[in-house]
Amino acid sequence: MKQAEQRNLFDRSTWTRFAREIRTLATSEVGGRAMLLFGVLLALLLGINGLNVLNSYVGRDFMTAIEQRNMSDFARRAAHSSPAARGT
Repeated sequence: MKQAEQRNLFDRSTWTRFAREIRTLATSEVGGRAMLLFGVLLALLLGINGLNVLNSYVGRDFMTAIEQRNMSDFARRAAHSSPAARGT
């Protein structure tokens, strides 16, 4: 199929339909619960991503201490990262 013949899948009518369905869900009898569950899902998503970022920094610091053969820094990082390791 040529580039000019390809149809845009997310055009204005797609977004209009999507918004209409979200409004329909929000105003239905189960809409409150659906929005609450969506909020919980979003909070969990952001929380897990935050823990992944923290774990990345902890891993970087461990690798730096190992690379530099710095045992005191490695032990200090291990002591400080213990709560982070329990959280992930």
